[in-house]
Amino acid sequence: MLDLSHNSFNGTIPPSLFRIPSLWFLNLEYNQSTGPLIIENVSSSQLVYLNLGRNNLNGQLPRSISELTSLKELNLDSNNLSGITDFGIFSNLSSLAILVLSYNNLTITNTSKFAPSVSFTSLLLASCNIGELPKFLESQNELWELDLSHNKIEGKIPKWFLRTGTEYLSILRLSSNYITGWEEEPSVLSWKGLNLIDLRHNKIQVEIYLPTT
Repeated sequence: MLDLSHNSFNGTIPPSLFRIPSLWFLNLEYNQSTGPLIIENVSSSQLVYLNLGRNNLNGQLPRSISELTSLKELNLDSNNLSGITDFGIFSNLSSLAILVLSYNNLTITNTSKFAPSVSFTSLLLASCNIGELPKFLESQNELWELDLSHNKIEGKIPKWFLRTGTEYLSILRLSSNYITGWEEEPSVLSWKGLNLIDLRHNKIQVEIYLPTT
């Protein structure tokens, strides 16, 4: 395990860090690292936890991140990553449970075609220029936290979305979009463990009925 978070490291993150034998935990959160994220020759990587959030990384999210096949948690939030990212690059990360890409300058595409072999527990994609509720969420039965706030989602929430994480979903953030209501207005929201739902700054005009038990 290597934890160097909350320091003042700057410059490019050395690509060799991702190739250290037996390293499974790497945390560089809250530093001042800059430059592109370079991930190469990592087919033998043992990384399970990778947190590079709260830095100043720029450039595109490299497709080679899909070679980190042992990853269970990936956090890249609050950087300056940019460009178009096909969500399919995560389709081979079958162990990935927590994915955090919020608050970059990314544009995430092809979420409607994504057919994951992964069961997310936390999926945080705020401010990723997503234009619709990703259809693959319908099959995410273990989802506990979902953040799609500050995107470009418009229109009505489809009926299938109410089947997302029915048993476990606790935190749902859909604020700052262009949502107008429900495709089929539910008599009650179906999420049994819901603790927080944030629908601020949308265009909703219909009533919402919350569970009473």
